Amino acid sequence: MGEGFKKGFLDFLVSKEGFFLWLYSTFLVLFLGELNLPLSYDEAYYWDWSRALDFGYYSKPPMVAWIIRLTTSLFGDTEFGVRVGAVLLRVFSLLFAMYFFYRYFDRLRVRLILFTLCFTPIFTIYSFIMTIDPPLFFFWIASLFFGAYFLEKRNTLSALYLGLSIGLGLLTKQTMLAFLALFLFYPLLFERDLLKRKQTLIWVGLPFILILPNLLWNLKHGLVMIKHTEESFSRLFPTPEEVAEFFSGVFFLYGPVLLPLFFYFSFRYAKVLGRLFKTKKPPIPDDKLFQFKLINLLFILSFLPLLVLLPLSIILQMNVNWVAPFFLSAYFFTIALAISRQLYLRLVILNLIICFFFSLAILALPKKPDLFGPEVARSLFKFYGGRELAQAVEKYYRKDIPILTSGRESASWLAFYLKDKPKVYVVKGGSEPENQYHIWRDAETLRGKEVLLVKKWPDKPTYLESSIHLETVQYEFYGKKRVYSIWRGVYVGVGR
Repeated sequence: MGEGFKKGFLDFLVSKEGFFLWLYSTFLVLFLGELNLPLSYDEAYYWDWSRALDFGYYSKPPMVAWIIRLTTSLFGDTEFGVRVGAVLLRVFSLLFAMYFFYRYFDRLRVRLILFTLCFTPIFTIYSFIMTIDPPLFFFWIASLFFGAYFLEKRNTLSALYLGLSIGLGLLTKQTMLAFLALFLFYPLLFERDLLKRKQTLIWVGLPFILILPNLLWNLKHGLVMIKHTEESFSRLFPTPEEVAEFFSGVFFLYGPVLLPLFFYFSFRYAKVLGRLFKTKKPPIPDDKLFQFKLINLLFILSFLPLLVLLPLSIILQMNVNWVAPFFLSAYFFTIALAISRQLYLRLVILNLIICFFFSLAILALPKKPDLFGPEVARSLFKFYGGRELAQAVEKYYRKDIPILTSGRESASWLAFYLKDKPKVYVVKGGSEPENQYHIWRDAETLRGKEVLLVKKWPDKPTYLESSIHLETVQYEFYGKKRVYSIWRGVYVGVGR
């Protein structure tokens, strides 16, 4: 094992790399305090979840709501309070990633993984945006570390750590099922004796015990989360423009040099494993055998899923963040192999330099969008309009009149940005719930009551009687527009 193997966690914390991490963490907190970027409607939506803690929600497991509830309890119902969890999870993710290489490899790789994860653009973005992704990244990296620890120790305690990490990851996003399945694939290929040990049953079984309350919640609510997930995977045959947008996002957000280097290593390593299966003899000395096992594990957790998902994006419309966990494993795999030749090391450093400037641009974008032109500036559109809408609605809002909205976008923004932070209703068009608001509150209970309606577009609502148009609110951001209209009237229901 590497030079850092016998060194403990405290040694790591007081190392040069650990000191850099604390400086970087301080920068993240200070930058977040100065960001002044409004919440996106997704962030406001998850914040609204956190006001009603549960074991599940319409589209996701509960972890993001639990974390936001914790941070807003400490820092208040503010933009900083909602987002500071992303910063903290970022720091702990880096901590686990660095300690993985500090414990099992060497100091040079520690620095490479630290700088790679600090400056890779997509992870820079999720340093300050609190969605399900920051906790997913954290539990994925923590599971990588505890997975290595389990392969090293093979005892009950290490199995509990691994099972707990995977289980909490499952309470974050369903993607964590892939980690469990792929990690189980490792002993099937390389160490089948592990499959016969009770410790393997522990780390496989514990995640399902932890996710059981969420499964029961879904059964109680008609499997809405599972149905929503199925809908996300039913968006078939994206346009050529959408495919190009996905791959350009992958190229620029995940590192333009590291990506081809990863696939180069992966295809070469597949040949190494092919020879291993034929000869049954590891192609490395005994003192490097455990590192070889870890690289095998990282290969399974990165190359195999990406080999499927990236070509699949041609026929299935995918978001660029869906592949992020597997690219985390890809970075570990690439860094583990990158110092074998000077050329590879130079390519990793070149990638770091390019990503550093990309990340600087990302940090500057919310502050100076004019510097980047309208096309790039419009990527911030999802953050803007909520404050302005709430300011307009505030003029007409009274506590004794319910607020009804046409969708979760306006509902979540109004719930957060109105001073009283009211509980908002959303019009329901069909029989099935379409968002968490439909599960919480049935707009049909408002029939015959006076409501304050906030809807998209200025056309007259058919589900209001004696309606009075109060105001049209229009917000334009670099050529993109949001248009809402505010009405007061008696709600008579949809499809009357």
